[in-house]
Amino acid sequence: MAQKSASRGISIGMGVAALAGVALSLLTTPVADWEFFDWLFNGVAVAFAVALFIFAALGRSPLGSLPTDEHGLRRTRVLAIFAIAAFGVVLLLFLGAGLTGSWDPQDGAVVGLIAAAAISVAGRLSLINRALESHTR
Repeated sequence: MAQKSASRGISIGMGVAALAGVALSLLTTPVADWEFFDWLFNGVAVAFAVALFIFAALGRSPLGSLPTDEHGLRRTRVLAIFAIAAFGVVLLLFLGAGLTGSWDPQDGAVVGLIAAAAISVAGRLSLINRALESHTR
């Protein structure tokens, strides 16, 4: 039950991050200047967010299942920590692009999708830590 509730929260957080990226695109660049790929990237981000909200409403997890053995959980935890650090570096690079003025309309959607992936990995890391605690008891 707790994992289902956590998966629902992770799905909602991922959807909100994707929508926040689209909102960032709308706020930072004039819509009149958008080209086909700008609309495409932002449309994909909105469709991704809607799909995640549907996952949350149905109570399903977009994350998949966790490993069942303790060694697999520990290995997955290390990979999750590395992925969070990598997503952080990429988000900082996008922030640097935004601060230097080289921000494109599709960058907001890309940042939103990267943030959604980081939320996904952070949520999975939380579930892994809970599973490891239950294995050690």
